[in-house]
Amino acid sequence: MHGSESYLIEKNSNDIIDKLVDKNFYDFNVSKFEFEDLNIQKLYNSIQTLPLMSDNKAVIIENMPLDKGAISKYKTVFEELGNIITNIPPSTFLIINSSTEKLFNGKFLKKFKEVGDIKVVNKLNRPDLMKYISNYLGIKQSDNIKLINYIVDNSGYLIAELKMTLLDLNNELDKIKNLDLNASDKDIIDSLTKISGYNIFNLTDSILEKSLKKSLTIYNTLIDDNDDAFKIFYMVVRMIRNILIIKECRRRGMNNMQITKRYSISNFELKKLERFINIWTYKDLKDAINSSYELEVGLKSKPIKPEIQVENYITNLCS
Repeated sequence: MHGSESYLIEKNSNDIIDKLVDKNFYDFNVSKFEFEDLNIQKLYNSIQTLPLMSDNKAVIIENMPLDKGAISKYKTVFEELGNIITNIPPSTFLIINSSTEKLFNGKFLKKFKEVGDIKVVNKLNRPDLMKYISNYLGIKQSDNIKLINYIVDNSGYLIAELKMTLLDLNNELDKIKNLDLNASDKDIIDSLTKISGYNIFNLTDSILEKSLKKSLTIYNTLIDDNDDAFKIFYMVVRMIRNILIIKECRRRGMNNMQITKRYSISNFELKKLERFINIWTYKDLKDAINSSYELEVGLKSKPIKPEIQVENYITNLCS
């Protein structure tokens, strides 16, 4: 298995092991190796050893890099692995886990394809994420659609620049589990806004209102709570992008369904942002986009602390 979602890779790997191996004999029939410390002879011995009091055994290699550079660097190791995987006993299941997203289609991968299956495990899309949240919280999706949409929109998981994983999301969902999920959506959402991690969306709301004092107060609270300035910046950029899209779509006469389908903006977020499209003129949005570009360049090149640069950026947006 390979891809960007390490949490799912680990979960899927454990699910496979649970199906293959009796838990009572787990210690005897499950062997795990880290690629960085891989001993080829020990790996070979583990693969060839028969399972104990079980029909199957599982051998797992964790964190194997499968990009061109790594395969070239560990050329000898991959040549030996190529020979090993062509001679695996029927009772042994070899699982290779990798965070490499784009695999190098060299000799090793071609050999692997001849004897095994490759599963890509990348970030969830919106429908799968909604299902995941529903299952994690133990709530029925159809009965809690507003709440689930709110979590999806406000978690930041779908924003590629934030590089948020399901493990990060789980930390937020665990906080939500402590709430009374039988309360009304409004009461739950009100509670969520008080949870650290969701305050960033209070910040974007206050920026939309062009409330400078409120925006800076929330921003400084976030920074004091060790929130990442880069994450805050990208969330604000996303907000600017979406309000520009909605404003232009309305000018062109597009309806809600067309907007949500074409631009992957939820109906919940659409309705929230639409309240501000008259506050933000096209000139405001153009200036905001220019400021965003300048800040992105500055964050990568200027010696000034990111926290200070982002604070100045927010001040300009609210002016």
